[in-house]
Amino acid sequence: MVTRRDGLPPDHTKSPARRERARKAGENDVSAGAVIGRASGDTSGIEPGRDAIRCCKCREITYNCNMTKRNHISAILELAESEGVFTTAQAGRLGIPRDALHDACASGLLERLAHGAYRLMGSGSTEVDELVALWKLTNPKLFAHERLTKWDGVCIGGSSAAYLNGMGDLHLSPYRIYSGKRINSRSPFARFSVRHVSRRDVSFERGIPITRPERTVFDLMLDREDPSLVADALRDAASSSGGFNFAKLEEMLVGKFG
Repeated sequence: MVTRRDGLPPDHTKSPARRERARKAGENDVSAGAVIGRASGDTSGIEPGRDAIRCCKCREITYNCNMTKRNHISAILELAESEGVFTTAQAGRLGIPRDALHDACASGLLERLAHGAYRLMGSGSTEVDELVALWKLTNPKLFAHERLTKWDGVCIGGSSAAYLNGMGDLHLSPYRIYSGKRINSRSPFARFSVRHVSRRDVSFERGIPITRPERTVFDLMLDREDPSLVADALRDAASSSGGFNFAKLEEMLVGKFG
């Protein structure tokens, strides 16, 4: 009779399939012992070759995740430094995914100003941040310098421009935004109007294009603002150190009203 190495007779009652299942069960026991051993400090159940490779792979995955997170944070800081208020689409152009922006908000690095617009937390908020966000969201993919290089006609005007230019006693909000084409927005704080404004009639201030004083007075009249408020705005603009071009205002008025 054939005997096994341990001197016992072979178990002929087990089929090959059952013996294979028994072998796999033994391997699973070893793997389970390795995991428990790592947690308890007992390394007797660890297979030096295979388990070491698995451990290295876990470290590699963790390292890559941490590196990716640091790269995203670095890109976010760079974008915030150059743009101030920035959009999700601008971040996407730099390879920053939406979940990275979500994590940055959750950790207190970023603050969301509007749906799709962010600023760096603690960088010093200003009264125009929300207005900047609204302007950037009218063409969210392009950076500010790209929009000014290739003028798209979207600018801040009317009473908002008068406030920013220090003209009269008009208010910043509701925000008056002009564009050469219709813009649909759900913001309750903004009023969009279809109005063609030339690039030479705006100046880039506080991160946004604002109509110059002459054009601002002209738009106040088109918006049918109170005549006394328009007069006060004109007086302040005329007495400013920057000077006021009455001939330019007259040219626009004649062109519109004849």
